[in-house]
Amino acid sequence: MLSSQTKDEISDAAISKLRVALGGSTSIDGIICADESSISQAIDRVGFWRRKTGYLNTVGKVSTDESVQIFSRYRVVLSICGTDAF
Repeated sequence: MLSSQTKDEISDAAISKLRVALGGSTSIDGIICADESSISQAIDRVGFWRRKTGYLNTVGKVSTDESVQIFSRYRVVLSICGTDAF
């Protein structure tokens, strides 16, 4: 999601900063618990970082929604802008 239009070196640095901002892990729970400004500051060198901050939050929420079946979650995640279907 972060590297679509961004050089690998910049994406790698953003993931490293995100990991630190989330307490050492890039888990779904970490993303859900983090405030948007922490995520934004971590990925601000990535292209379209404002949008991608929102995409990360949306994926986190969809991934933990127990009322949605796994196959439906997969479809919803793929439908979010900024993700590419395989």
